[in-house]
Amino acid sequence: KISIRGYSTKENVRVEFSNNGPQIPVENLQKIFRKFYSTKRAKSGTGLGLSIVKNVVETHHAKIEVTSTPETTTFIIYFPLPGSLNKWKNDGNFGN
Repeated sequence: KISIRGYSTKENVRVEFSNNGPQIPVENLQKIFRKFYSTKRAKSGTGLGLSIVKNVVETHHAKIEVTSTPETTTFIIYFPLPGSLNKWKNDGNFGN
């Protein structure tokens, strides 16, 4: 099952993409956005997918995070609203 939810605050729009697939091991959570990182066997992907996603997200001055439990993995993207971008750049607070 895949679910998509959206929320907004005064500073950002948050979009969450969740699924009930396999949990991402905690030791891999910080690695999955690295270019060429893959847990798949050779010849089964390039390890570029999430690296490209992170690059596109950051190009739009947004931030992406991931959480994973045995039940659910969720990717959260925070998009700044007009007027809040400078605040985000100055204090690193993405409203989460």
